[in-house]
Amino acid sequence: MRNIIIADNQDISNAGWHYLLKDQVDISEISDVSVKKDLLQLLSEYPTSIVILDYTCLTLKSVNELLILQSRFIHVDGSCFLKN
Repeated sequence: MRNIIIADNQDISNAGWHYLLKDQVDISEISDVSVKKDLLQLLSEYPTSIVILDYTCLTLKSVNELLILQSRFIHVDGSCFLKN
């Protein structure tokens, strides 16, 4: 079972992700973050999480910063670093 981190501060898309993920059996917990600091904290606590990310909402300076995050947390499912 894996943790899901939804990093998006838009209420409608966040609610949509929760609706789509609520009946998945292989998810242990869904966490929400809306700022980069909280995302980094959860990634440190749950290094094998799946992250659904709208990087434009988290004040990331560039796509390069996203790539740095992905290389720093190598066990996070990188295919889920998405802009929704």
